[in-house]
Amino acid sequence: MRHRLLPFITVACIACAAATPLTAQIRSCPALTQSIPDEKFKPGQVWAYQTRPGEAASTLTVLRVDSYGKIGIIVHVRVDGLRAHNPRGERVPSVEHMPFTRDAILLSVDRLLKSNQPLPTIEGLDRWRSDCGGVYTISVRDAVDVMEKTLNAP
Repeated sequence: MRHRLLPFITVACIACAAATPLTAQIRSCPALTQSIPDEKFKPGQVWAYQTRPGEAASTLTVLRVDSYGKIGIIVHVRVDGLRAHNPRGERVPSVEHMPFTRDAILLSVDRLLKSNQPLPTIEGLDRWRSDCGGVYTISVRDAVDVMEKTLNAP
């Protein structure tokens, strides 16, 4: 599937590059309301979630909660404690930024472990916003699995 999307992505990137000045600024996505309050998920929370086999110690940290038009609530997370590998066989212990629908996070989390943890600076979140990126609607476990398979696809 990645190969079928490559021509489209290439054309889209060329079109974006032609329309974007060299000093590109972060633009807002239409209908994106940033940093909204949520009754359950708050930035700095660390949650246990239903992990892949062998990653029981993996956690997710809530980075930000947004609202995005028809999609609804988006919970941006960082995932740590992974045993994923890249094509060179090197371990990938974390994913800096993964955006999920609130429903996907609700189905994934088991229990709150910590609150009010310091948040890292996240370039991935800014990049996602400037690209008006997609949102996972599947569980965190499945999204991590898809990420590793995509990373290692020929």
